[in-house]
Amino acid sequence: MTTTIQLASSRPWIGLCLFVALTPPLLAQALSATNPLDRVESSQVDDAVRTVMQRNNVPAVSLAIVRHAQIAYLKAYGAAELSTDIGHIHPTRSSRAASVSTRFAIGSISKEFTAAAILVLADRGQLSLDDTVSKYLPQLTGASHITIRELLNHTSGYLDYFLQEYIPARMQRPTSVDAILKAWAQRPLAFLPGEDWQYSGTNYVIAGRIVEKITGEPYEKFLEDNVLRPIGITDETFADHPSQPERNAVGYYRFALGPPRLAPLTGRNWLFAMADLEMTARDVALWDVSVINQSLLCSACYQAMSSEAKTSNGGPTGYGLGFFVRQIAGTDGKQHLMLHHPGEISGFRSHNFVLPDLKAAVVILTNAEYSDTTSELAEQLQSVVGIKPAEQSGADTAVSFIPSAVEENAIEARAHRLMLHLAQGLVDRADLAPDASETFTREAINDIRKSLAPLGDLERVKLDSTQLRGGTKHYALTLIYHRRKLQIAEYDLADGKIEQFLIDDKP
Repeated sequence: MTTTIQLASSRPWIGLCLFVALTPPLLAQALSATNPLDRVESSQVDDAVRTVMQRNNVPAVSLAIVRHAQIAYLKAYGAAELSTDIGHIHPTRSSRAASVSTRFAIGSISKEFTAAAILVLADRGQLSLDDTVSKYLPQLTGASHITIRELLNHTSGYLDYFLQEYIPARMQRPTSVDAILKAWAQRPLAFLPGEDWQYSGTNYVIAGRIVEKITGEPYEKFLEDNVLRPIGITDETFADHPSQPERNAVGYYRFALGPPRLAPLTGRNWLFAMADLEMTARDVALWDVSVINQSLLCSACYQAMSSEAKTSNGGPTGYGLGFFVRQIAGTDGKQHLMLHHPGEISGFRSHNFVLPDLKAAVVILTNAEYSDTTSELAEQLQSVVGIKPAEQSGADTAVSFIPSAVEENAIEARAHRLMLHLAQGLVDRADLAPDASETFTREAINDIRKSLAPLGDLERVKLDSTQLRGGTKHYALTLIYHRRKLQIAEYDLADGKIEQFLIDDKP
């Protein structure tokens, strides 16, 4: 079947492309690795996973490693669901062990698949990436000036409707896609289209609705038939209507360094097209193999997906279509393209790394929304897929941290004050927006107080970075105690109120 696709923004062109599904022989090849990890490599991987899990108190990890465009390693560790004794992480008789068939919520890795759905339609000539949103959803703000391409690369300017790394109480109740679009995509833009880059889930809700407008069928049905099934993913994978729930991992979160707690789930439709998939590590690896082999879309589509978008003034964004894009040093001394995306939702954290020219990938899924286990493991597993390990600083984490004698700025000072109050079992709700205030329940405050007590006095709060996201400000802060560091992920609204104040261990 031949199709046309218009992808270029500066000079439209028509390319002849062949739509190729992952055929049975290709699928069999992806699943039966001729170059699996050897015994030493397998042992190193197992040791790394178990060490990081224990240090970070993570219930389960599901891991897939792709080499030579084949799944070379597939293994699950720990508990998909903990026993009722929630403070213990190791499986007991009443805990449910994780297996390679256990599904995990993959959060924003779902955006990779929504981008693919749009590219399927572009490949078939049913849309152009340079179509404006107004062609399909004219009621949205700036719709006549925003392209589908700008939705997928986050340069549209739409505010982010779901920036929290927790589930607010209001989002635990059902909503509709139209309600999300009306409330968030009809507000003023954060910036003029193309002039800046800010990550926003609203872009992908709009993209999912455009798929429905063009095809006349539910987004989930189109994705299943035209993206998932052709690459060998046969599971029911959507959070809003999961089949065989006993196969799904249970998600956990925690307050500061407290024990794992059951994470609340989002209400129906809140995750539509931007974070709605539940998958095994094998499923995600099959997708990675299809990207490496370019077996689902035409080469122009993959080129568009893996090319870093630029702002209108030529500034870098670090993002393509559904993937973050970067260059990384290989063990061969060369630079290699890395496509990757993290996911974090409802008690789960994940990361997907694809190295197309090395024909390699790493998939790491966890049922702990806290800690950065996925990034830690990715660093430790780099050499297995041909990536040069990062330079080690050689710093001894057991020695005292010596804070520099500098005056705290306003953000640091406020965080310092909030932390001192929390260490006493108190919280100043005047600083908090309603969603954030609701997260500081009696249980949360008690967990925070107890887990901070062994750390002693807080010596300093240091602001590491400030970033804009979907109309809010994101602050990354480090909490410096005598022999340990913690971190805060804070989001502030335009009025200065804190929308998120999450405390966690610092790797």
